Amino acid sequence: MVEVPAAALEARTIMTLGIDYCVVGLNDLTGLVLGSARIAPDFDRTHPAVVDLVRRVQHEADDHNVDFAIGGDYNAQLLDVFADLPASAFAVHYAQWSALVDPCLEYYEDRDLAYALRRCSDEKLVAAGSMEPQNVLVTSGMRPS
Repeated sequence: MVEVPAAALEARTIMTLGIDYCVVGLNDLTGLVLGSARIAPDFDRTHPAVVDLVRRVQHEADDHNVDFAIGGDYNAQLLDVFADLPASAFAVHYAQWSALVDPCLEYYEDRDLAYALRRCSDEKLVAAGSMEPQNVLVTSGMRPS
């Protein structure tokens, strides 16, 4: 998983290591490139610097016959930026299922299970002092359905 700018810049080297599949972690990559939190108004997954790094990884994956995908939560604007990529190149975050895949999925029963599991995990991180309470579920883009 390519989530930091340095990894994107070293994509050629990474692709020669014998990997079969590469996923760009768009949320972390965007935050690190822009120095911005996911909830900040300037957090823009379509920023040219972010898009350039994603394209760099994509091209190296293509050149080395490595399967490529983009993972994270995003909106239709990002899909427009990468309109040349097949649908299989997008790992759609469950928080975006209804908006990007099918409106009927808003009420998908396991979505509540994923939310409950994430809340439990985040609460443990808060108790351990590893996460601020205001960031519970926010960092993953999850909201209860």
